[in-house]
Amino acid sequence: MSKQQLASGKTFSFARFARNWNIGLVLGIVFLLLQAALVIQAQFVNTRYFCWAPHTIQAQYTLRVEIDGKILSEDDVKKRYHLKGFGWEAHSIHNVFALLEQHEETYGKKDQARLTLEYRVNGGDRHTWIWPKQ
Repeated sequence: MSKQQLASGKTFSFARFARNWNIGLVLGIVFLLLQAALVIQAQFVNTRYFCWAPHTIQAQYTLRVEIDGKILSEDDVKKRYHLKGFGWEAHSIHNVFALLEQHEETYGKKDQARLTLEYRVNGGDRHTWIWPKQ
């Protein structure tokens, strides 16, 4: 800090900042800028978790899980992944992939589960996603 700044009293002061700016306004502006950054970022990645990006992709899916040669029931799939064994994903199907991969790489690693996820994006062609990746 220069002698001139000290002499003029023009140093940063939180109290002066708070007097001149409404802290709620500042927080609001920061929140909106953060949201704008996340929406822009969502245009370049497959998953969309923390932003208000438009729901332009909807996927219909069916999940089949096999552990030790046994096919899990709908209830078992829901308990294991906190996700229905079939349904719609209103965001990106990559959100479902990420959820399943995360579970199988951590909590379910010892089970050696085999997953088959059949899905269609926006009513298009049917695709298949398999775990473990081959």
